Amino acid sequence: MIILGLESTCDESSAAILDGPRNILANVIKSQIQDHQRYGGVVPEIASRLHLHFLSSALQEALQQSGLKLDQIDLIAFSHRPGLLGGLAVGSTLAKSLSWLLGKPLVAVDHLLGHLLAPDIESPLEFPCVAGIFSGGHSNVYLGKGLTDWELLSQSRDDAPGESFDKSAKLMGLSYPGGPSIQKLAEEGNETAFPLPLPLPKSLEGDFSFSGLKTSLLYFIKGTNGKKAVPEVQFPDLAASFQFTVAKGLTQRLISAAKEYQVKSIHIGGGVAANRRLRELLTEESHRHGMTVRFPSLPLCMDNGAMIARAGLAIFETQGPSSLDIEIQSRSDMGR
Repeated sequence: MIILGLESTCDESSAAILDGPRNILANVIKSQIQDHQRYGGVVPEIASRLHLHFLSSALQEALQQSGLKLDQIDLIAFSHRPGLLGGLAVGSTLAKSLSWLLGKPLVAVDHLLGHLLAPDIESPLEFPCVAGIFSGGHSNVYLGKGLTDWELLSQSRDDAPGESFDKSAKLMGLSYPGGPSIQKLAEEGNETAFPLPLPLPKSLEGDFSFSGLKTSLLYFIKGTNGKKAVPEVQFPDLAASFQFTVAKGLTQRLISAAKEYQVKSIHIGGGVAANRRLRELLTEESHRHGMTVRFPSLPLCMDNGAMIARAGLAIFETQGPSSLDIEIQSRSDMGR
């Protein structure tokens, strides 16, 4: 089966074509980062307008790369939640129009399910498993029982890790997006130089909170209670300490969940899953506990159409097609 996947939830416009669950014929991703950098974050109105141009362009490029024509598509999958409503509307309109014009079945996909199934594109997932989605908008841990059967175990009570990277990078005068900027600066630093609180307060019983971590970082940067502000020459140490603390907190929660539910397979997805230190630490800790760990390749960590196509196929095979009148939603039933 040939599946078209369309992704437009935030600031990436993507169209991908899969032949079956794991043969990527094309996966075109058009990022809007340069258009949002001057504002230090995503501007919804700008993102929506750019999707109008970028998504149709990505579709054309995907068809060219695959060597296929539109009438050779068997199934059309699109992100219908969660995300910015303007971007979701662009993707939904394009997908529904193609479905109606071509007479092809349509599948609405939860963006979070796409991230959970991204590693399955490269090799089959093992079930049961524990999985984390760590990105600019999400910090969720799940127990996976099947391709479309996921139980939410924990989530963030405030910021997501990617959002915390962005805000912390801004405090240090680094460029947006914060994840790559902090990772680069951290390469020169000592990750044990500054004690920072883990984003796992005991009072939240397994949920995340990044507010205390960000506040602690702010106090080091600005100085407080008679302590001098950390000089810029030590920002590499501060960046390394922040990155390590985030990676440690996420890793600890995944390992504890895997031990609690007696599963041996862990994987993660989302933009923060591309962080090198998180991958290293999670690999070390998983192996130490006799568990296996999986990561998507870097292009599949970011928002992309291939993961939507893969999830769309899984939904279609278990639940059938979606109705043309299905509505977009800013929030997900799978967690924040």
